[in-house]
Amino acid sequence: MTTGGYQVNCGLVRDVRSAGSKVPIYFNSFVGPDELLRLLQAEEKRTQKKLAYNLVYTSVVPSFDDKSLPAVVEYRTAMDKYKPQTPRGDWQTAYTPSANYSLDSLEGFITAKTFLMVLEKAGRNVTRKSFYTTVESMGQFDLGLGAPAEFSPTRHQALGKVWLFYATPSGWKPSESIASTVE
Repeated sequence: MTTGGYQVNCGLVRDVRSAGSKVPIYFNSFVGPDELLRLLQAEEKRTQKKLAYNLVYTSVVPSFDDKSLPAVVEYRTAMDKYKPQTPRGDWQTAYTPSANYSLDSLEGFITAKTFLMVLEKAGRNVTRKSFYTTVESMGQFDLGLGAPAEFSPTRHQALGKVWLFYATPSGWKPSESIASTVE
């Protein structure tokens, strides 16, 4: 399992594959999966070497294509309606999302949805202390992901489920099993 930005992980995959290893490489949700795959595919094109295989991405959200989940439908509706753009400024490089939907933006959407559910329960006069108290009193709640969310005095992470994805030439595809993602 690797951790780090997509540029570093792209270099890792390139070097591991260039050394002749076909070992599966696993990434967590921090990596920036779409940009990682985009860079690897550009490197494949440049070098004519296959690099983007036996790659598994673990995500804290399901596929943005899983329209059976209410939260995914809500996310897609919002993305289609508002068509959010990356703000521009001197501080930012020329990043342009490669698609309207992404695992990263779905993760941000679910995080915001969770935050708003806590604020709604906390009421109008929320303070730092009442926010924490509210979070710890949430118990189990439904985010619309097909997996229960829960906060308590001893549980400060809403979801305990991890979704798996594997790299394909057309992007990350969901998988129920790590074994089915590796060659």
